[in-house]
Amino acid sequence: LPRLPKMAFDFKGSVYDGLLWPFMDLLAEMYGPVTELAVGWVFSMVYGHQFYTLTGNHPMLFIYGPKGQGKTQLGYMLMGAFGVTAKPNPIQQLSITSLYTLVNNSSNIPAWLDEYKPNSFDRDIQEGIKNNYDRFSREVGTLDVFKTKVRRARSTFMITGEYQPDDHATKSRTVAVGLEPRHNEVKFNEARKYATNLSAVTLDMLKNRDKYWPAILDRYEKLIVELRKDFPNVSDSRIIANYAKICAVLDVIRTDLKRTERIKQWMVYKQESTMDDNPSVQILE
Repeated sequence: LPRLPKMAFDFKGSVYDGLLWPFMDLLAEMYGPVTELAVGWVFSMVYGHQFYTLTGNHPMLFIYGPKGQGKTQLGYMLMGAFGVTAKPNPIQQLSITSLYTLVNNSSNIPAWLDEYKPNSFDRDIQEGIKNNYDRFSREVGTLDVFKTKVRRARSTFMITGEYQPDDHATKSRTVAVGLEPRHNEVKFNEARKYATNLSAVTLDMLKNRDKYWPAILDRYEKLIVELRKDFPNVSDSRIIANYAKICAVLDVIRTDLKRTERIKQWMVYKQESTMDDNPSVQILE
């Protein structure tokens, strides 16, 4: 069996045992097991500054699937972890200034972009989305034509849409969650009730951030070694780092001996789909 770190945290009877874990189980039943990546990503944002200091970047979350599969409803539930109830931001309605403003306003609270369609918006917006991975800054204009101001990315995008990105650069900067068509109104209503209190988990993580972070960091470093060994031919090291971050957070808040193998399977799919869009690979073929 794969070895997991020994945890000194007893989550029984806590907001994890009574709230987060049942919520994760319901999402898996409703949308498929890959939703644990979405949950892991959401709570990895609590450690966004630590991961950024460590690696200089942090992945975006991309939720995709056909119309009517519940992407928007899932997005609302996930954003509930931060107490955010605002509607998502349609990408086509954004300027480059407003795009950077979204991730400048709040520290490590995700900015939600919706209606993603490849090549359907301005090239500057596409570059701004890609640059969010590295939390780049941008100098933007103001109402005063003689002044500019710097918008520094302090958070990361959660993106929803019917389609995945069709370019290698954007794909390799995201953790992808494809929804499966499983409709269950009873489970959905139950999950939504849990989601309304999900911020209690975020609050516990914030209060105990210094306590949990050493275990998350230790698990992340071990996963990097393990995944590089298992995937020696991965052409883009960003994919390994992205999934290792999510898995490390999940392994600390809910131990599952089979999780690493599941994540490896999703990484295989991610690597294959990313390589298909890599111009260098296409040229070599």
